[in-house]
Amino acid sequence: MKKICFVFTFIFFIFTISEAKTFSDINNFAWAKDAINRWANRGIIAGYTDGTFKGNNNVKRSEMITIVNRLNNSSEASKAKPARDVNTNAWYSQEMSIALNNGLIELDNNYNLRPEDYATREETFVVLAKLFKVKYTGNSSELLATKFTDYKSLSSESYPYIAGLIKENYVSGYQNKTLKPKSRITRAELVAIIDKMVSEVYTEGTVSNKTIYGNVVVNGNGVELKNVNVSGSIFVMDGAKSVPPVFTSNTTATNGIVSRIGDIYALAKDRYNPLVETSQNGSAVKYALEYSKEGWTTDNVIVTLNLEDDDYEIVNNSGKNTYTFEDNGEFVFLVRSNSGVTSEIKAKVSKIDKIAPEVMIIKIINSGSASVNVTVEDDGLSSIRTMKYAKGRQNIATVTSYGEDIIDNKFDATESGIYTIVVEDRAGNITREMIEIELGDEADNVQD
Repeated sequence: MKKICFVFTFIFFIFTISEAKTFSDINNFAWAKDAINRWANRGIIAGYTDGTFKGNNNVKRSEMITIVNRLNNSSEASKAKPARDVNTNAWYSQEMSIALNNGLIELDNNYNLRPEDYATREETFVVLAKLFKVKYTGNSSELLATKFTDYKSLSSESYPYIAGLIKENYVSGYQNKTLKPKSRITRAELVAIIDKMVSEVYTEGTVSNKTIYGNVVVNGNGVELKNVNVSGSIFVMDGAKSVPPVFTSNTTATNGIVSRIGDIYALAKDRYNPLVETSQNGSAVKYALEYSKEGWTTDNVIVTLNLEDDDYEIVNNSGKNTYTFEDNGEFVFLVRSNSGVTSEIKAKVSKIDKIAPEVMIIKIINSGSASVNVTVEDDGLSSIRTMKYAKGRQNIATVTSYGEDIIDNKFDATESGIYTIVVEDRAGNITREMIEIELGDEADNVQD
């Protein structure tokens, strides 16, 4: 069955980075306890001088921006017209200028940035969406309308950013289907959403032979991910601009690379010869394998062999340096030097999945409602990405965009009629099933 699978100094007076791994009041925020400790240890957030975290305290815009800048790790300030309400001597002057330069915030019509105002949930969501380049391209208002009863209190300019966060399951709102966008965000809430968006942050060095569940941020110069499998996205931040990262030895990301600094492979091309194959006489062939798809896919995958040395030629595959994988497997390029020495270079693909999920549905009719259990029988290869349902006979696009999430493989139907269920895996295979619910007959407990 498929399974879902630095040191900084806060200059503003209420925060200081401490050496403590936790906080004296951490149990007051048990729901965010692990996230708070995790991000404090990473130096992204900090506590108070008395050893507390005060998770219910509100966050000013300047404080929120400082935390976001730490994730981005950029030091380039804006050359645009200065904000009228940002004193150049204020501790946050540089932070606001950096965020402005990176497009995370904008001057209002009066050339103000409002650093001393408390940040709202909406403002914070939009800044994070811009940082991670999350933006919904469909009908944002329709999507938001299906999720939140108070979505109209959002600014229309925020719609695609908030909808994008919803679509990626980074933001879910409250149990009463409200988002409360104009409410002030608390310290604990800010940490919780960052923790939901990011699993690991790498600022320097080489990371090897790891499997990471969730998204990865690369925000420093010269970082190398070697044989790292990321079940999510790799976000390359502005802090990696001077020396772009390299992803080698079959490093993969299920949802691909999201870069704030341009095409990673083009920018770091001169560093993409990490693999060395030793030939029979001890000489070495330097090469790089580039794959057309790095994460899960339903498409064929094309691998391209780039040889650094012109003294070598490909002697099989009709001399071509590309090979198309229609399914998972291995292919060996044979390369021969001018002196006649032959070497093998192996290409491997393991994330092609062209099998749609096979779904079993069980309906349990109760008094006035029905419990619908949805189980994936045929697991194929990739894990399940989304499971959603909608009332009526709906097409896949409608259910995917506007349907309700199926949580823990089940949902409750409170009305009789047709329901459409859509299950999508990480590769993009989709199964649509329709069931009919007739309430009032408790004997109608069936398996579809």
